[in-house]
Amino acid sequence: MSLDVLFQFVKQERQLYLPTAIAGTMTNQLVDYGIPMQPYSTKNSQIAANYNLMRSSTLSIVDASYIRLKNISITYDIPLKDHFLKPQIFLQGQNLFTLTPYKGGDPEFKYNRFLPPLRTIVMGMKLNF
Repeated sequence: MSLDVLFQFVKQERQLYLPTAIAGTMTNQLVDYGIPMQPYSTKNSQIAANYNLMRSSTLSIVDASYIRLKNISITYDIPLKDHFLKPQIFLQGQNLFTLTPYKGGDPEFKYNRFLPPLRTIVMGMKLNF
């Protein structure tokens, strides 16, 4: 029997994911449902300016460190009296879990437009002649 495990640890800081639609601005709400577009006012421009200042400051920088179980493999040699055939059964998994305090998307990617790595689990039997 054999067991192989690979963990990945990354210590990093990342900008917290912030939506691009600023609360209270014309990009995400209307004054009235009857009006097709909310008029842009100085109040909205001040909200947008403050939002952009916050995004460019260190306020949105958070700990994005993570530990990921990248690969695990368990293999068992089935004992047979006939030494001609050497069967093995195996179970393999990739990207099974990630531990992180990061509240955005996947901490491995800088932008949230990407899906996290695909989790795969494979079980099989191998026959050696």
